[in-house]
Amino acid sequence: MIGKILTIKDSIVEIELNFDLNRAKSLINVFIIFEEAESQIIGEIQDVFKKGDKSYAYASFVGEFSDDRFKFGTSVNPSFAATVRFAKKSEVKLILGSNLYDKRKQLELGTSPIFGLPIYLRVNDFLSNHFAIFGNTGSGKSNAVARILQNVFSKTEGVPYNANIFIFDAYGEYHQAFSEFSKINPELNFKSYTTADTTDTDRLIKIPVWLLDVDDWALLLGVDRHIQLPILEKALNLVKVFKLGSKEANDLKNHILAKAIMTILTNSGSSSTARDRVFSVLVNFNTEEINLEAKIVQPGVIRTLKQCFLIDEHGKLREMELITKFFSQFIKEEFDLNYVDKLVKYDLQDFKKALDFAIISEG
Repeated sequence: MIGKILTIKDSIVEIELNFDLNRAKSLINVFIIFEEAESQIIGEIQDVFKKGDKSYAYASFVGEFSDDRFKFGTSVNPSFAATVRFAKKSEVKLILGSNLYDKRKQLELGTSPIFGLPIYLRVNDFLSNHFAIFGNTGSGKSNAVARILQNVFSKTEGVPYNANIFIFDAYGEYHQAFSEFSKINPELNFKSYTTADTTDTDRLIKIPVWLLDVDDWALLLGVDRHIQLPILEKALNLVKVFKLGSKEANDLKNHILAKAIMTILTNSGSSSTARDRVFSVLVNFNTEEINLEAKIVQPGVIRTLKQCFLIDEHGKLREMELITKFFSQFIKEEFDLNYVDKLVKYDLQDFKKALDFAIISEG
C-alpha cells in the first residue's frame, strides 16, 4: 500500500502518499492499482508534490482489469477505502499487451521505461483509430511517424494490404521514407502528388478552381477585412456569367464598365483627372462596344470615344453630354447575377478577369 485516497473529482484522484518523495524515484507515468474485493482499477500518476512534511500525488484513471484482461475506461470509481498500490510487472504486461504478442496482428512500438517491457500495438486498431504524437520542435515527431509506418508496412507477416494512408506533407519530409515500399513488398504502392511542377518523380495535382467557394478564395488570397468578401462573392457570380459567353454576359460587362466610368466622371475633381482615369480603365478593361476606339456617330461626323475626351480652354470636357449619352445606353439595372445556377468550369485567368470587373463595379 502506497497511500490513501483523499479526493476523487471526475477522473482525477488525489492520494496522500505514505512515503517521502525525496527518497523515491520518479513516479510520473507509473501505473498504480486501486484494489477492492470486486474490482481492480488502473491509474497513472500524473503529478507529485509536497505540502509541509507530507507527500501527495495526482493520478488519472486509465482502465480496469476484467477476467484477467485489461480494458480501457472505467465502469465505476474506486471507493475511498480502496487499497492503493503500485502495479506488478505481470499487471503492467497486461496493460501494455506484452503478454499477448502476435506477430501477425501486432507491432512492437517501443520499450516502456517501467520494467523495460516492450510495448505492442494491434495494427488493425492502430490503423482504424486516431493517434497523436506530441513533442517540441526538433524532437523527432516526423521521424517517429515515418518510422512507425515503415515498420507497419515492412512486416513480413500480417501486412495490412487493404490499408490506405494519406499524408499531407507540407514540408516534404516523407517522400524519401516511403518511396521504396514496393522494393520491400511489390504488392505495396506509393504515390506522391504535388502542386509544384519542378519535380520529375511526383504527379502534378491540379485544384479545380471552379469548385472553390468564397471562403476558399478568402483564404487563398489572404483576405483580412470582411468588406472584401462581397467583392469575392460578386466575382464568383460574374465568372460564371462571363464564361458562358452569351449576349447577357457581354451586356453585363458593358453595364459594369459604363457604370464605373459614369462614377469616375461624376466624382473626379477635374476633367483631366476624369479623362486619365477613364483611359486607364479602358486600356485594361474593354469590350467590342466600349473601348477607346469605339465609333461615335453624329450627323456629318464620326469620332472615336478617345477623341471625345478633348478638354477645352476652360478645363472642361468639350463633349461631356455626348460621352454621358454614350455610356448611359449600356446601363441596365435589371441584371441578376445569380441566374446561372449550374456548374461552370473556369480557370484562374477567367476568375482574375471576373475579379477585376467586380472591383471596378465597386468603384
